[in-house]
Amino acid sequence: MTKHLTFFILILTLLTACGGGSGIIKINTSPRDAKIFIDGELVGNSPSNIGQTFAIKLDEGTYTIKVTKPLNNIYTYSKEKTVFIKEGTIQTVSLEMEKIETAIGKRLRIKEEVEKQKALEKKALEDEIYARAEINRKRREKEKAEQEILEKKLKAQQREKAEKLRLIAEQELLAKGVELVEARYELLASGAIVSDRVSGLQWMRCSLGQEYRNGGCHGKAKSFTWDGLININSNFNEYDDWRVPTIEELRTLIYCHSGKPDFFNETGRSCSSYKDSIASVFVNTPNRGKFLSSSETKSSESAYVLFLAGGDIGKPLKGYTGYVRLVRGVLNKD
Repeated sequence: MTKHLTFFILILTLLTACGGGSGIIKINTSPRDAKIFIDGELVGNSPSNIGQTFAIKLDEGTYTIKVTKPLNNIYTYSKEKTVFIKEGTIQTVSLEMEKIETAIGKRLRIKEEVEKQKALEKKALEDEIYARAEINRKRREKEKAEQEILEKKLKAQQREKAEKLRLIAEQELLAKGVELVEARYELLASGAIVSDRVSGLQWMRCSLGQEYRNGGCHGKAKSFTWDGLININSNFNEYDDWRVPTIEELRTLIYCHSGKPDFFNETGRSCSSYKDSIASVFVNTPNRGKFLSSSETKSSESAYVLFLAGGDIGKPLKGYTGYVRLVRGVLNKD
């Protein structure tokens, strides 16, 4: 009761002092404790306690009232209102402030929006790149699968053609009284040279270091390093074009036998459980070690070899030693 009475006496006092064309305006704000500006001039703060109000006497006229209260660097509370003060009156203005951005807040928001937009554009670009990569990957996989099918078909056709040619050649040779070994090899130079009717190559029947006589290879096969191959004599049995075979040519010698069934194996993989890995026409071949080839690997420090134990292909360093079987002619790839 005392507070209300005090307030009434204060208002009455202000009214009594209002003469000369002035009026009173009471200003309430939400939130409280806000700075009050009238026509751009700071006149005070709204009370922070409930039940209190800010009152000021103004001459009759139109005024712009603005109230502000900072929230942080990014946002502030603010509200602006134009009022008319009439002489001899008391009016109350309640201002519900709105949260608005500060200049710093606006800059930060714009920066964040720009960064978000850049991130979205970056992600869109990455998604596009990924999608294109996926399309290209699937296209390559399809092309690879189609190529593999085509290669398998061609290899099957080549095998079929080679088999037909072999059978024809075999029949022709049999008609001439020439006996083939393992259905493809013809013995020349009294058995010292083996002619492969399928590959078109001619091989020395014995490894270098051995001597062919009386149907067998006698003596011990000589071991060479890859660098030592350049000194090998190319003259043998009236031919001077003998050479170290390539790995492709060596593959034609791989023959997995003593198993069921026996078969020629040019895949480069091991003969597995088969006892030997080279055709029996090549008598007295060492059953351990490897045959050297003239084919280097992608690394200049190693070269391809044919392992005699299992018939698989390896690529040891060139310093390793191995046996050599010379060849002449051109490999038939049909």
